Amino acid sequence: MQNRSSSNDRSSGIWSRLPSAGRLLIMFWAVSLTALAGVGLYGRHRAAHPAVGGIKNRPTAPISALASAQKTITPPPAQDISQAQPETVSHIAASGITETPLPKIGAPNNPATAMALPQPNSAAAPPTDRPALAVVMQGIGYSDTLTQIALAKLPAPVALGISPYVDDISDLIQRARSQGREVFVTLPMQSAHPEHVDEGPHALGYGNTEMQDRQELQWCLDRAAGATGLTDVSENGDDQSNGGYATTLDFAPIAEIMASHNLLYLAGSPDDGRQTKGMTATNWLNGDTDAATLDANLAALLPSASNPAPRILLMVGPLTPVAIQHLSDWLKGPAAKAFTLVPPSTFTDDGQTTNKQAEAAQISGAKSL
Repeated sequence: MQNRSSSNDRSSGIWSRLPSAGRLLIMFWAVSLTALAGVGLYGRHRAAHPAVGGIKNRPTAPISALASAQKTITPPPAQDISQAQPETVSHIAASGITETPLPKIGAPNNPATAMALPQPNSAAAPPTDRPALAVVMQGIGYSDTLTQIALAKLPAPVALGISPYVDDISDLIQRARSQGREVFVTLPMQSAHPEHVDEGPHALGYGNTEMQDRQELQWCLDRAAGATGLTDVSENGDDQSNGGYATTLDFAPIAEIMASHNLLYLAGSPDDGRQTKGMTATNWLNGDTDAATLDANLAALLPSASNPAPRILLMVGPLTPVAIQHLSDWLKGPAAKAFTLVPPSTFTDDGQTTNKQAEAAQISGAKSL
């Protein structure tokens, strides 16, 4: 019995058998390690979430500078985009305010979708005391810089002409429509002189079958989503007169498809024989010329005793710095006193152009300037 250990001895642990000095040493290290761990966690939290007032070495801006910064980032007040000047719209877009994407023009037999965009002839009738003037600036999109200048300088009724081959055409159409502008996309077609003009890989005509022409038209329609209409005029002018594809019988089914998509057709001249809903240009102005020639040609458009100019639909191209500046100055100066500036859709008709109408257009200055 003397050699058998008691139950108390068996249940006693290592801690009870340690001397007092050993117990104190273990307790000291346990407390120290716990404190170090707490400090480390707190430091990581502070690094991830610094307090605004706790960042050191930050220079203090003067009150005047802070006030200026607040003015810079304050968004402009809400405005009716259809009435805003182009300069204001450009500022809003640059400030990062999201623009509402424009819906695609209505597909055939879909009136609900077709009503999503402003319909042709929705503009108010121009005053009767002054002749109406509509302008289309061609060549938009080839130069980002010139496009920005045109959008900023030209008033909203000035419509834009865009090639379907421009890379960012969808963005350009959205930006133009957000300013209340009309947009006409060039429909590539075999010209009257195909040996001199290359209309690109998606052109209609050139010996295509009807199915091939319909496929090329669909490509252009997809690119022109959101546009007001299509046009046979490019940045180089009208090349359909006297034998172009638009003057042939093959164009009739193409015109019907355009009309079914609620697209207007802008013809470059009365000689194109437009037979579908849209409008016909009366004048072409070469923008790739010197300032003096531009000013003289613009001055020739002003009404006079010999040229009453009942209405003018002017197309300008290509897009050049001198064309933008002098057209802008003319529209703000002499033209503002002589004309009422309207969007091209104001001149929409059913396309049954008669010889009398063509002669009237010629009298008002249909010859190229």
